[in-house]
Amino acid sequence: MFRATVEHHGDLVTLRIEGRLSGPCLSELENCWQQIAGGNGNRQLVVDLKEVTFVSSQGKHLLEKLCRAGARLTGDGLMTRALVEQITHSVGQVEIHKEGANDGHSTRTI
Repeated sequence: MFRATVEHHGDLVTLRIEGRLSGPCLSELENCWQQIAGGNGNRQLVVDLKEVTFVSSQGKHLLEKLCRAGARLTGDGLMTRALVEQITHSVGQVEIHKEGANDGHSTRTI
């Protein structure tokens, strides 16, 4: 299972990933990212990995690519937090955590 949900909240765009980040869903995620980045303007882009259950080595490379392009990665849980820390450290970013409530945002599920 794989699901990507895009949420808009003020100056923040969150790409919420659920399930396994491997195989054919990687190209789908990259296409989704390109659509978001293309029409983003000055909004901060966050990739929320809290609900990710598995990340392949190719998935890790894609997350590194998104991070280098300016996305911020977030996640909960021991495995996910370790992955976020590893990727953000390798690309020279500082990990951030999701803030605020979910009210007042628009959501699109892909």
